[in-house]
Amino acid sequence: MRAILNYGHTIGHAIESLTDYRQFIHGEAVALGMIAAGQIALELGMWTATEAHRQAQLILKAQLPTQLPASFDISAVATALLTDKKVKGGRVRFILPTQIGQVTDTDQVPPAVIEKSLQRMQPG
Repeated sequence: MRAILNYGHTIGHAIESLTDYRQFIHGEAVALGMIAAGQIALELGMWTATEAHRQAQLILKAQLPTQLPASFDISAVATALLTDKKVKGGRVRFILPTQIGQVTDTDQVPPAVIEKSLQRMQPG
């Protein structure tokens, strides 16, 4: 049950680190991490575009960011993720949504899926 609280934190912490903890406050980075987790889940076929959109609309309603800056270095995320405390045996653990209010814990997320998901979060 406690793992659910990590939703959005895996990539959120990487975003904080890569922006030197200056561009986003913690809650904003976690909101971006939630969007990223939703995009990853969408890419992996774990939930629907409708659910991803619903989550994004809720995050926007809370006046939190849903897009990464165009200048954000997505290629650096893979390295930053390896410093996460949830990494075991060189595998990054993600809490990913399967439907609104439901998540799964997995370390089976290919780096290419992470990169593609983050690219979808950048403008243009």
